[in-house]
Amino acid sequence: MMFQKIWLLKIDWDQNLPRQKIGNFQRYVAELHQLKDLKIPRCILRKDSVAVQLIGFADASAQAYGA
Repeated sequence: MMFQKIWLLKIDWDQNLPRQKIGNFQRYVAELHQLKDLKIPRCILRKDSVAVQLIGFADASAQAYGA
């Protein structure tokens, strides 16, 4: 979403970003180290499972989408 908002400013490649956008990006980068602590279990099968299904999900809004 950050890049979408910057794109809407129609800034040329050789122009500087507004200070607020630079600050937003710097805060985002500073928080990335927290992702190393994120744990998402990948195996959710039980040993006695008989059948397996793969179900997909997607959602969208006027601002973003995900799948």
